[in-house]
Amino acid sequence: MTAPVLEAKGLFRTYGARKALNNVSITVQPGEMVALIGPSGSGKSTLLRNATGLITTDEGTGEVKLLGISVQKNGKLSDSVRQARARVGFVFQQFNLVGRLSLFQNVMLGSLGRLPFAKGFLGQWPKADQERAMQALARVGVADYAAQRANTLSGGQQQRGAIARALVQGAEAIFLDEPVASLDPVSARKVMELLRDLNQRDGVTVIVTLHQIDYATKFCDRIVALKAGQIVYDGPKDGLTRDRLIEIYGAEFDEETGDAAPKEEPVPDITKPGHQNVLEKVVQWSLALAMVIGGSYALWQQATPKVEADINFSILATENSQNLGARWKPFLADMEKQTGLKIKPYFQSGYAPLVTAMQFGQTQVGWFSNKPGWEVASTGKAEVFLRSSDPSGVDGYNSVVIVNQKSTLTLEELLECDRTKDFGMGDASSTSGTLAPMTYLFAPRNINPSNCFKTVRSANHEANVQSVAAGLLDAATNNSTSLQILGVQDPRLIGKVKVIWTSPTLPEDPIMWRKDLDPVKKKKIKDFFLNYGRQGDKAQQDRERAILASLSFGLFQPANNDHLLPVRQMQATEDLMQAQQSGDVGKVSKAKKAFDAIQAEAEAAKGRALPLLPTTPTEGYAVEGKAVKK
Repeated sequence: MTAPVLEAKGLFRTYGARKALNNVSITVQPGEMVALIGPSGSGKSTLLRNATGLITTDEGTGEVKLLGISVQKNGKLSDSVRQARARVGFVFQQFNLVGRLSLFQNVMLGSLGRLPFAKGFLGQWPKADQERAMQALARVGVADYAAQRANTLSGGQQQRGAIARALVQGAEAIFLDEPVASLDPVSARKVMELLRDLNQRDGVTVIVTLHQIDYATKFCDRIVALKAGQIVYDGPKDGLTRDRLIEIYGAEFDEETGDAAPKEEPVPDITKPGHQNVLEKVVQWSLALAMVIGGSYALWQQATPKVEADINFSILATENSQNLGARWKPFLADMEKQTGLKIKPYFQSGYAPLVTAMQFGQTQVGWFSNKPGWEVASTGKAEVFLRSSDPSGVDGYNSVVIVNQKSTLTLEELLECDRTKDFGMGDASSTSGTLAPMTYLFAPRNINPSNCFKTVRSANHEANVQSVAAGLLDAATNNSTSLQILGVQDPRLIGKVKVIWTSPTLPEDPIMWRKDLDPVKKKKIKDFFLNYGRQGDKAQQDRERAILASLSFGLFQPANNDHLLPVRQMQATEDLMQAQQSGDVGKVSKAKKAFDAIQAEAEAAKGRALPLLPTTPTEGYAVEGKAVKK
């Protein structure tokens, strides 16, 4: 017979004169999704923390088992508590992610419970655990943010990361303490939908404390209500009538909103004075710090692409890597042949991993969009040395907003902000997917997309096109180049969408390299790019230009960091408008100063613009001292 996930008997927990738990017993079977509800101070969090051994019951009282393994008895933790904890996950309201570590690194910490101390201390994570971490991130929908620092993610994304960390440890059950209390309604709903999906599809038992009654009754089949430290209801959600809820919550019950009160007070520290001396505390904190430092370094190494080639070349994946790899293969093969260097592509569907990889030297050359290009340039580790061009001869591209081909939605109707429409934005670091529409479309109209639409989803360009074409989104941002690429790959898909807004022209994409790249390699790489499509006889030129066109590239042009000034101006403009809308004089002054400085820098750059190379070869024209062959 399968043991219950949770079996707690006779739990008492006292804080001063108040009984937080008063003879509480509860059993949860595998596969259940249980909500713990109740007014502030009712004992919800205390019960959850006792159940997982995070705190102990009063001395001489209570017994707790997880999956048949003893956690505590009579107020003392059992020797088997570590074994029990290794099989369950615990997620807190405040995520408990290490802000300076990437999301991948944070999730890898979920493997500590299964590893010997020495391996965990040194961050020696087995490859299987690394693969499990990426699978967990994909399962909760945040794999695109794996290399992004945790403190740069939204609350909903961080909470999903915390859930992924629980999955990595192989959790058969997840205990969650107010996981959506600090999230906005859209993010909260998505987290609850994820938990229900994990419960129903993966069979993970879920036990969650909630102060929102509507979430409890919508997502959980079994409700356990506490009041003054005692269970006053344990049964199906249908049994929670209005009269019973008023009985449970009293004056705190808000029938209209279903919101039952503020979050529960924090549980006091159970460590009593004198139980630890100073030396013990120093040793414990030193070990913890060493684990974080050692583990962080090892995790960083494992989370980024290894340098296994002369040049690791980063490429934004606008489609699945298999298709993209096939399209890039001829160009990369020519690069290897003409430079004599071994080239390895690094495809990522989000910009954050590309920025991180270049910043820390795991890639040496990369194709970026302008905004993430500035992000990596601002670290001082990389610089622009080339820029792309459009095969049509048009210099630049546009951000666009698309809708379904059959839709009658106009731009004016979209911007009515009646919160009835689902909208798709690009990656947070995307120039055309986020920055340009914010600068040219939303900010001038004093519109915050999160307050304008029913939902705002962040995804890459291809995913947004597919969602609009399928009717899953009413509208989404994109760009003219992405639509051009997808139009070649899948004309039927592009035929299902249409453009209702086009931005001013945006600068072409920068090609960047690490500043510390070997000068000999720099020369070989730059010569290759600038000569490609310009060299050899007509047959060679036609072949190389056809390869570039298949990638939506024209001939490359020389560039430097001045190429990033327009996107910096856009960012400064958006920052200034937001500051002005806030009414904060200090913010306005700071934003205006930054705006003026960038404007002055852009004006000065006009006198040092690099000359463009000819589209067709010119007799005797030299690139980096090398004559272009006719």
